[in-house]
Amino acid sequence: PRFVPRAKRELKGTEDILAVRGLFKTYGGRRRLFRRPTRSVEAVKGVALALRRGETLGIVGESGSGKSTLAASCA
Repeated sequence: PRFVPRAKRELKGTEDILAVRGLFKTYGGRRRLFRRPTRSVEAVKGVALALRRGETLGIVGESGSGKSTLAASCA
């Protein structure tokens, strides 16, 4: 990111270069032969974000909160 305040720099456009709405990712929950079904885990639940040209987005959270899953799902 540049160190010039947003009001003084020109934005290259207002269109979204990345837009995500209602993203969900669940792991597990499979049935196995002669075993109990595995427990399902919601890694990402109902995420919405938008990124415009010239902006920077940071994803912050605790370990195991789904940051890498979110990034991989948006790629």
